[in-house]
Amino acid sequence: WLQLLGATCLFTLVAWAMYTAITTPFMNFDVRYSDALVMQFQPTLLDLWRTLSEVNVLCAVFAAFSLVFSLLLRIPLLLLRRTFFRHHSGRESFWSLGGIVRSFERVAKHFTLGHVWAECIVLVWLYIITRRNEVYQLCARLPNPPIGLIAIAVMGIGVPSFSHIAEMIALTPFTP
Repeated sequence: WLQLLGATCLFTLVAWAMYTAITTPFMNFDVRYSDALVMQFQPTLLDLWRTLSEVNVLCAVFAAFSLVFSLLLRIPLLLLRRTFFRHHSGRESFWSLGGIVRSFERVAKHFTLGHVWAECIVLVWLYIITRRNEVYQLCARLPNPPIGLIAIAVMGIGVPSFSHIAEMIALTPFTP
């Protein structure tokens, strides 16, 4: 029960981090031309996703699935596999209901990429912070307080941690 309680708390933390990371600005941008301020903006991940969906819908669907929906899909599939469709040492057919649930859970596991998205966003932020040009400048600074970037970091650590805990729970013997 302690593992389930820890997994529930971690899932709640990761869900909060995902929501906060998606809806809170993670950087403040200043666009300058010869030291004159041209524009300021504070994008959220949702703004970036909307821009991506205008450019390429297929990439936007993949981004939404791999950032949010694969984790939310994996949780009930893992619980179903763990409680109702337990693996019986290879005796289950792929086309049985238990085999299908296990296959979907494995696919959702491999496409749970919240931590990869978080690392990429932090790397883009570091690239922008360290890049300077004489005439045209894109200046980035953290909002005060940096809640969006902290949420992205929590998501980057929490998603693989939750996956590891879920695997540990799935491997322990189940007693109702």
